[in-house]
Amino acid sequence: MERRPHPRYFRTVAGYSVGLFAVSLACLVAGFVLVRIGLPQVGDVLYFAFAGSAIVLLVTWFAGGETTICPECGRRLRADPQHDPHENLTFVCRDCDIEWDTGRLRDS
Repeated sequence: MERRPHPRYFRTVAGYSVGLFAVSLACLVAGFVLVRIGLPQVGDVLYFAFAGSAIVLLVTWFAGGETTICPECGRRLRADPQHDPHENLTFVCRDCDIEWDTGRLRDS
């Protein structure tokens, strides 16, 4: 089985996480401002949006598991749940016979 570095794993995970965090924070701040200027109903809606995006972010981080897309065939891949936390995450695509490594490959 060939082993390759995954070209987009960290960029995708970081982009998704930063985007959801930014939406959460923007909803919280905007809700606070709107309540202060006399629009409590709109502020409450934004507080609910904050809570919803925060829940989505936490579920994605903790309950969703480690997943990615195979850069070759587009198949959804899941990391081994028993992986060593001191090692890089790897994703095996059985269709392409490639093991995708999320970190730098070490010299063996």
